Amino acid sequence: LPMAGWMARNLILTGSPTNRTLQFHIPSADTVRDGFVVVWQWLVPYQFPTWGNAGILLLTGLLILFVLWITHPWKIRQLRQKSLGFLRYDPRSPMVIYLAAYLVVLAGSLLLVDASTPIDQRLATPLLSLVIVLVASTLPPVWRAFAGKAVLRGLLLLGMTLFLLSSLSRSRWLAREIQFDAGGLAAAVWIESGLADTLDALPEGTLLFTDNPEAVYFISGRGAFGLPSMFDNVTMRDRLDYAPSLAELRRRLGVEDGAVVVFTPAEGAFEQSIVEDATQGLLLLYDGGEAQVFVTPGLQP
Repeated sequence: LPMAGWMARNLILTGSPTNRTLQFHIPSADTVRDGFVVVWQWLVPYQFPTWGNAGILLLTGLLILFVLWITHPWKIRQLRQKSLGFLRYDPRSPMVIYLAAYLVVLAGSLLLVDASTPIDQRLATPLLSLVIVLVASTLPPVWRAFAGKAVLRGLLLLGMTLFLLSSLSRSRWLAREIQFDAGGLAAAVWIESGLADTLDALPEGTLLFTDNPEAVYFISGRGAFGLPSMFDNVTMRDRLDYAPSLAELRRRLGVEDGAVVVFTPAEGAFEQSIVEDATQGLLLLYDGGEAQVFVTPGLQP
């Protein structure tokens, strides 16, 4: 109900409940790859070399084919009856339904609502928690089903042992690394760089534009306006207001001193042409590899 009230407020003020319109967006190859990487990191936490990953994929494929061969799931009538019985009586069925519903909502957002929906660990975490519970609750009946089948039980034990060892190795690596570098915006490359000092040295209230307002705020505590963009992050289509927004940026920097903070592509910087448009007539004050700071002549030491 609170969300519905807020959406009604948005609709009255702006004509749109969520600042989104339904449009079909074809997922990019990078998005599909990111989804595969997320699931792969669940199953294989340890970072194996390429030949190791290929071997794991081959063995997994062979194991799936073997299980299909011994269970004969192509008997459609029995499969349908077992599926209905599972949904009606098995206590795990609500988790399976939620899992499917979450995937449908995520796919709907990506395909119809927001083309920039990331397929990353943050959005996939609710799925991982469910998968852990489902797998843990399924292992005992699978073990009982393999009674008298020493080979299958041996493969199951081997797979679980390898997974646990891989997960333990990854956890130890993370625990060791995080002692020296927290990662993200709190990483040493940010905190120990000259960028923070450069931003702190700017006069209080300096007008700032950037392609990463969150990073500027985290590092310096200063608010910043976003740089104009040639394309819409939601629809991945060209923005018609790019030229007017760029003209407004130049007008404001023409009447008061200000700076443009540009981060590297690894931190979400826009295309070089946008950077060149936004920094035209400005002077390079700082270039630390992770970011560049351009200022109006009045702020140049």
